[in-house]
Amino acid sequence: MATPLLSADGVPNIVRPDREGFGAGHAPGARFADLTELCDPADRFAFTLPSSGALAAAAGALGIGTDTHVVAYDTTTTAWATRLWWLLRVFGHDRVSVLDGGLHAWRESGHPVETARDPSTCCALRPCG
Repeated sequence: MATPLLSADGVPNIVRPDREGFGAGHAPGARFADLTELCDPADRFAFTLPSSGALAAAAGALGIGTDTHVVAYDTTTTAWATRLWWLLRVFGHDRVSVLDGGLHAWRESGHPVETARDPSTCCALRPCG
């Protein structure tokens, strides 16, 4: 799903998650977190905080449990990765880091990538609050 945002000059920006890029190559064992789905769908503004229960359910579906150390990265400017870092920390999950340089740096350092789809993994993340 594309999410329209407006820049300061009123020009719409379209934000799209890069599922195709993820499928073309990602760090081994990575899960695709669609940040357009990790928000409050009832709010009229894009990217608002979800409820703690909704975030816990979404994180659990990604395989994030209370003891999971999440390493977030993206394929652009780290804005997506830092948003995920922030979301998890807002709801009390402090075991999260951002990969410096994202997937580009990962590849440039000679680390492997895989093209396998997300495995069906589910864990429990306790809602806070």
